[in-house]
Amino acid sequence: MTFRKSIFASALVACVALLSGSCSSDDDEEEVEVYTYTLTLTYTDASGNDLFANGVSFSVDQQDYPTTPVQITSDKGLASLVVNITGGNDLVTQSLSAYGLNSIELVGGSTVLQTVLSDLGYTFTSPTSGATTYSFPIYAFYGLLSSMGTTTTAHRFAITATDADGNTASQTLSVSISEDAYSMDIVYEAADGTDYLKDGVSFYQTGDSYPTESILVSASKGIAEIEVNITAGNTLAAQSLAYTGLQSIKLVSAPETLSTYLSDLGYSFSAPSAGDEEYEFPISAFYGLLAALGATDSGSAHVFDVTVTDQAALSHTLTTTLEVTILSGTPISLTYNDDEGNDLFTTGVSYTTTGYDYPTSAISIASAYGLATIQVDITGGNSLTQTVLAATGLNSIELVNSNAALVTYLSDFGLSFTPPTAGATSYEFPIASFYTLLAAMGATDTAHVFAVTVTDAKGNTQAVTLSVSVAEGETSEGGDAGNGDSTGGTTTTDAVSLSYVGTDGTDYLSTGVTFSAAAYNYPTTDFIISAPAGLASVYVTISAGNTKFGSILSIAGLTGFELVGNTSLASMVAMMGASMSVPTAGDTSYTFPISTFYTMMAAAGGPTDEGSAHVFTITVTDAAGNTANATLSVVVTE
Repeated sequence: MTFRKSIFASALVACVALLSGSCSSDDDEEEVEVYTYTLTLTYTDASGNDLFANGVSFSVDQQDYPTTPVQITSDKGLASLVVNITGGNDLVTQSLSAYGLNSIELVGGSTVLQTVLSDLGYTFTSPTSGATTYSFPIYAFYGLLSSMGTTTTAHRFAITATDADGNTASQTLSVSISEDAYSMDIVYEAADGTDYLKDGVSFYQTGDSYPTESILVSASKGIAEIEVNITAGNTLAAQSLAYTGLQSIKLVSAPETLSTYLSDLGYSFSAPSAGDEEYEFPISAFYGLLAALGATDSGSAHVFDVTVTDQAALSHTLTTTLEVTILSGTPISLTYNDDEGNDLFTTGVSYTTTGYDYPTSAISIASAYGLATIQVDITGGNSLTQTVLAATGLNSIELVNSNAALVTYLSDFGLSFTPPTAGATSYEFPIASFYTLLAAMGATDTAHVFAVTVTDAKGNTQAVTLSVSVAEGETSEGGDAGNGDSTGGTTTTDAVSLSYVGTDGTDYLSTGVTFSAAAYNYPTTDFIISAPAGLASVYVTISAGNTKFGSILSIAGLTGFELVGNTSLASMVAMMGASMSVPTAGDTSYTFPISTFYTMMAAAGGPTDEGSAHVFTITVTDAAGNTANATLSVVVTE
């Protein structure tokens, strides 16, 4: 800068001379003394932009600030260089005040400033008094400021230089610090959208499935650390975590503890690396370990605190909490006890064909998550049972929701059955309904086996097997049912006729039928009924020649039955692996496949008692009210 100084006296003389006319335009004008000095502050970036005018802006992530100094020039020599700093966020303001850096005199040196900048790796040399030039490394402040966060308002540097003559020059610089966009997330969800971080994880100690998904960690700036702190929900787990050092794990910087422990238990573990933007934390590896340490205490849970730190210049952290509850017991239970409390799955069930002294209790099924399926597979313990089960499809039964075949089959024998519904949390399976039927099919060679498998809505399964042994019951000697001396008989009218003749012409209504239970050598011809006026009724009664077959008839409701229109009988016979049609009202003839009953007699009933026979009495009535009847005696030998 240049200034002109007028000497008052010289100016006055000049003015008087001018007024008196004695002024000369020649060289007699008095020379005026001129005073000049230079004191400047300039700050430009590498491209020459004026940073005092434009300010400085940079990102903490990129650290893209100018590295040029503020240039100060003073031809008179510097006497003072003061920098006043106003913080643009609370942390900077507090720090400047605490260290006494909100107002700094650079000339002569600032010990505090030198120490701070030296700690940051900068070499700082203060200007000396009288220096005519100085490069102020203001950029050394930028790293320090960025470490204390982004600006709310701009940091302001007010720089004032004073030279040896007391002249001053000032400039103000605005410094704004921003942060690049970033993202961090911790997600732990099931395929169906269940948010485990919100809802927690809960499973039973045994027999239950737990989530196999991993916790997904993401950090757009790269992962610096993942720390997992575990608070145990029972004493044994707390002791185990403390012993193994797993109550606090750093997955990036110190993964060895977890890696070694899981490896010893047969689990593979891959730790995250610093800078990874995503990582899947296999938390499910802990579930089996924790389950082995027992159920969590009532009202307690194992708590996993997961904290992620990223690699941003201003590091960010994100923490989430997961609660894991382990319930005692199993999600599915099946119990089957008799009246004395004996576990029948362990002891099995035993009874006789005649005593029916079997337990009447049901199998109790409980499912915490709701029933999905109850599969019952039955292996017959004798050939007749195997044949009947295969023919009826009852060797493999699904109970849940509906099983029409089973319901029909049992109802045909006068037994009720209500299947469970999907989602039900309990069900009483009336397995005793089967015992009556099994008794009717004779003694077991080996035990009948019921394999019951329950699956819940979560996919857990529980399976049990039950052995059922049926022994031969006592039979009465000389039955009352049939008379061995009876060979049958017939009453035939002009309106109604009944005949049962073999292929060789044998009239079985006169001779009766005799065959071997072992050889199955019974006649296969049919019983012929004729009623020109149309059938109104064909009623059949059967008197058993032994107790066993009598039980079967009683169970099946076949001691006396109407054939006309009896579709239930046809269904029952079909379930036993045979076929049979029944007449309808008005039919003028009917072929009665009586040999269907012979198979049942041989397989299930066995030989008739000594001196006894199975006796069929068939009474036919036509539409006009005419009646005829016939009796047939059937003797079954060994």
